[in-house]
Amino acid sequence: MSGRQDLLVNLLDYVVEQSKETDPSGFRLAGYKEFLRLKPALVGLPGVNFDQKVEGDHIWLRVDRLQATSPPIPLKEFQRFFTISDICGS
Repeated sequence: MSGRQDLLVNLLDYVVEQSKETDPSGFRLAGYKEFLRLKPALVGLPGVNFDQKVEGDHIWLRVDRLQATSPPIPLKEFQRFFTISDICGS
């Protein structure tokens, strides 16, 4: 196979493996009756963008990925109750 064919086969293998790990129940919003948000409630939120025109496409809603942040340090009197991991590596 050529290099392009190998890349395509590898990509398709990756997609198949990823689809095995996806829990479709997490993508059904019908069960979340109270989560309805209209555009006026979302406008101005950080990382939420509407009506972006890019070459050959139109994106009506784009939400940036959240960036992991380290948890806050608990007050000294409560530190014995918590084990805190640094998820960010900072």
